[in-house]
Amino acid sequence: MTARQKRIWDLLAEHDCLTSQQIAALLHISDRTVRSDIKEINGEQKSEVIRSKKGQGYFIDAGQLDKRVRASETGRPEDDLEWAIIRQVLFCRETPYLDLAEELFISDTLLSKIVAELNRNITRRHNLPAILKQNGILTLAASEEEKRSYYTLYIMNRNVNHYFDME
Repeated sequence: MTARQKRIWDLLAEHDCLTSQQIAALLHISDRTVRSDIKEINGEQKSEVIRSKKGQGYFIDAGQLDKRVRASETGRPEDDLEWAIIRQVLFCRETPYLDLAEELFISDTLLSKIVAELNRNITRRHNLPAILKQNGILTLAASEEEKRSYYTLYIMNRNVNHYFDME
């Protein structure tokens, strides 16, 4: 992903919906370039993660982010964003929030959305602690046993969703 494409991604992550003209004005490029870059981003992701709604503009389809196994831009094809976040929170003592967003090449808004979705999926069904942002640090205030349970549940859910389409 080029730097310009990353800026388009970040803008869409920060806003619910933007037209190509709005994005073009913010980045001082043509709306044709915006449409071309969005097409390239979707091609790289092997999925239409940036969609358009007639008369409203472009938006990031969170459902597509959840359904696909996304190779991270850091060159580790086995990783996706959720997995990278969970690994960081479970296996590292302190995880600076903005540093993690930068490492994953995503905006802090998108990181917040992903963490919120992880919390909904795990803590809703199981009585486990949530991932929290405190003083700019992501934490999981949990015992070692709870961390093992969190890890096991995430792996089980990930495998079930990967091998069986629940829809």
